[in-house]
Amino acid sequence: MSEKKHYFLKNKDRAIARFGLQRRKVEQIFNGSKVEEGIIEIVDLEILIPSMLPYELQSECTPNTLHKWIKKRRVPKNRAFVDKILNTCILNNDLMDYIDISLGFSLNDTYWIVPSECAYQWKDCNLYSNRFDEMLERVAFDGISYQASELITTPEYTTYGALRKCWRNVGEEICLYKASSQAFANGGKEAYGEFYMAQVAQTMGLECVAYDLKEYHQEIVSVCRLFTSEDVGFLSMYSCLDREERRLKKFDLLKAIQKIYGERALADLMIFDSLIYNTDRHLGNFGMLVSNEDNAFLKPAPIFDNGLCVFNFLSDDELNDIPRALVGKTSKFDLSFTQQMQIFATKEHIPMLENLREFEFVKHPQYNLPNHWLEGIAEFIRERAKEAIAIALKK
Repeated sequence: MSEKKHYFLKNKDRAIARFGLQRRKVEQIFNGSKVEEGIIEIVDLEILIPSMLPYELQSECTPNTLHKWIKKRRVPKNRAFVDKILNTCILNNDLMDYIDISLGFSLNDTYWIVPSECAYQWKDCNLYSNRFDEMLERVAFDGISYQASELITTPEYTTYGALRKCWRNVGEEICLYKASSQAFANGGKEAYGEFYMAQVAQTMGLECVAYDLKEYHQEIVSVCRLFTSEDVGFLSMYSCLDREERRLKKFDLLKAIQKIYGERALADLMIFDSLIYNTDRHLGNFGMLVSNEDNAFLKPAPIFDNGLCVFNFLSDDELNDIPRALVGKTSKFDLSFTQQMQIFATKEHIPMLENLREFEFVKHPQYNLPNHWLEGIAEFIRERAKEAIAIALKK
């Protein structure tokens, strides 16, 4: 017995492809026991406007690649409260429930998936101009239980990252509220890291997302505004790379990234990360701004997601010798941060590094780390900038 339903993949109100999702039962036999399981597959795929397919499907759009693309839009397994988030909409743990409730919306682009029998219009449903479901905000941030029974407007099903977070409508703006991890002897300072390290990037003259700090549900969280829109989307570097390039390591991977991101932009990002000891610059948290009309690359996206930095690797008694406490820390590209600095620092970086010679953190009006933390890490940043200048002068 099988069940089949047809959908349109749309970019705003333009139908890009038509396909069916078929759920059927299959029987497996193991050690003489029969086990019935449900599978779901894409059938009847018809490409209507090939040039407007999502970037990842441009080279190959098959039932298999489309199935993977839809699954990738679903909240990842490592995100906080992932089970609670998915349980709000999923009855059979498959794509049909997820799509019927959420329509596969994302704040990264303007694609969505519409049941063929529905007359939904973009203006009435899209995330950019319609208010979010507030119950889903609470599920995403606090892990409460909630079951949706009809279409809901929320970006939570397609938001990546492991920390607790939620998107909120704040006046006319869309903002991401993100918590810190649990604090032990060290750690638990990601929200502060976002706020303070954006100041380093700004002082260097880099285009970056600005962060604020707020109290939300009895804890301090970082808050930033959405940098995409109905016209401009975000494509992570993971999505920019093809399947073979994603398997590359270290220098080969960096070369592939550089071709897309640009030599100077990549060097700027790598220098910034080497100053702040960002150990979490993975392929999902940097990338390109793209035209939502045709997926054309516009420019590198502003720098964001800098919370897992030096602030999180120190205990109070290590502030007197920060370099020693950070020995052994490496980037996601398997480089020490001094190696990363040596590879990417050039004479062109000296002016932006000179801007850090007298760097001090600007305090938040309400929420701050103790003065000895801010003073100690500001001094560390100044010394790292001097090291980078010395390296650049030798080239």
